[in-house]
Amino acid sequence: MYKITHTECDNDNCYFYIDVCSDKTTSTHATHASPTPHAP
Repeated sequence: MYKITHTECDNDNCYFYIDVCSDKTTSTHATHASPTPHAP
């Protein structure tokens, strides 16, 4: 399960900070770039 923690826009690029949670107690953060903000 994952959710968008926040978004940052630089010029025409918007970056989504995704908080990915697995069965473990650890979580990894991935950054995805998209021209238009939208939920995955």
